[in-house]
Amino acid sequence: MNMDANKNMNRNMNKNMNRNGNKRQAGSAENDVQKGETAGDEPRGDLLREAKGNDDEAKKRPAGGTPAGEARAHAAATRNSPVREAPVIVVIGGGYAGLQTLFALKKELRLKAANKAERDSAADACGGHSGQRERTPTPAPVEGRAAGARLILIDRHASHLRKVLLFRGAVHPEKMQVPFANLARHGFEFLQADVRSIHSAERKLELKRPDGSRETLLYDRLVVATGSVPRTAIEERGGFDLSDPADTDRIRAALGAWRGAAVGAGAGGADAAGQARKAAAPEPEHRSPRSVVVGGGLSGIELAAEWADELLRRRRDSGLAADTPVVTLVNAGERLLPQASAEAGARLERELRAAGVALLHGRRAVRFMDGQVELEGGERLPADLCVWALGLQASPAAASWGLPVDEAGRIVVDASLRIGGWDGCHAVGDCARIVDPATGRIEGMSCREGTSQAKWLAKAIRAELEGRPGPVYRSAPLVLCASLGPNRGFAWTRLHGRDLVLTGSLGLLARRYTWKLVDLLPD
Repeated sequence: MNMDANKNMNRNMNKNMNRNGNKRQAGSAENDVQKGETAGDEPRGDLLREAKGNDDEAKKRPAGGTPAGEARAHAAATRNSPVREAPVIVVIGGGYAGLQTLFALKKELRLKAANKAERDSAADACGGHSGQRERTPTPAPVEGRAAGARLILIDRHASHLRKVLLFRGAVHPEKMQVPFANLARHGFEFLQADVRSIHSAERKLELKRPDGSRETLLYDRLVVATGSVPRTAIEERGGFDLSDPADTDRIRAALGAWRGAAVGAGAGGADAAGQARKAAAPEPEHRSPRSVVVGGGLSGIELAAEWADELLRRRRDSGLAADTPVVTLVNAGERLLPQASAEAGARLERELRAAGVALLHGRRAVRFMDGQVELEGGERLPADLCVWALGLQASPAAASWGLPVDEAGRIVVDASLRIGGWDGCHAVGDCARIVDPATGRIEGMSCREGTSQAKWLAKAIRAELEGRPGPVYRSAPLVLCASLGPNRGFAWTRLHGRDLVLTGSLGLLARRYTWKLVDLLPD
């Protein structure tokens, strides 16, 4: 046998060995998927059948055209792999913490923003349809260190509410809502739906769409970021709440409609122009409404200062003295800023008084009626307008899904922000009870804290996907900022054991910086 014949024989033997090896690998892969199903790991039988049924179609498609069924089967078969090829990460809740989590995940996983064709395709996949449907999206474009991921935001509303600007919207017109469809260009998909239930064992969500149709969505990691809702006054208390754009419109209308006669108490939901004018007309020299804000938190502080600035401007324009308090802030606590030092709280009070705000501490308001705010104990304050800014409470959604919550309704999480007993689930933002394991401090309900938590959680999720230990949560330094009208502000933190306080234009600059951190979209 000559050398050329030997070469031909070796070449044919190698070809046969490769064919047999490929067949064995294909059979092994199919067996692995079937073993995963019988062991309780996804895919379930229906998903596996869908993947097999698309084999012939897949052969006809160009490379890269993997259908959703095959993607689900592959993702399920590799659920326990250290690095997932295309994990699906779902965030429930489009508030500040939810959006910041998506932005941070995009940056941490180095995901590319989808182009228009990809966004249109994703919109079709997530868009309106009737009936019940189970789906897992196909992989998103990816570059960089970690595996690709599909990011999906679910919210029952169509727009993000800029809650940090509600106090300004009560005095001046503001753009309060941003459609999620506009934000999705930053690398995630938006699905408007109401989450009816969470099945963590199957990593599945039951959804109800606005048109009433129902569907299920599979996920690999779930982030609950349902946020908080304002505490509202019962309707019988009268006055206005400060919880949504409709409230700000009513408050602004009442302020603009006031012309020398007091606006009496009315139901919280009534139109300002239609509220009964029950209070007596003020003295001739009193040309601005006697205004009361109930609530000594940051929302009440910022509303009182913004309102006072507007009323003092009106007085100056009318040639009246502008050196008297025009807004009264009723605070149930003994002082402002209980999280900060007493000296910092006293400094803030001086700034508020200079801005035209009078303060009443240790008083609890009961109702607004007949031109008066009634306090516990029978004391009454003359008032033409009253706004209740009673702070925040955790969204009740978590409790309705059966998630573990504390007495305040906040989701209990561990040092990695994981929800105990709920596989693959995390919580972040106002809805979560997050404790710094080093200091024992419970995180508050602020956009700044939620932003810090979101960035940390993105790193933790990436570590989980890569099969390595994640970081233990550490709180960011506590910083409290407030706007005190359009031209001044207040900021406080502790630096090396000492108070650091900024007021005036520097305080406003600090406040605007925190707004930029949480409210402006990434470039």
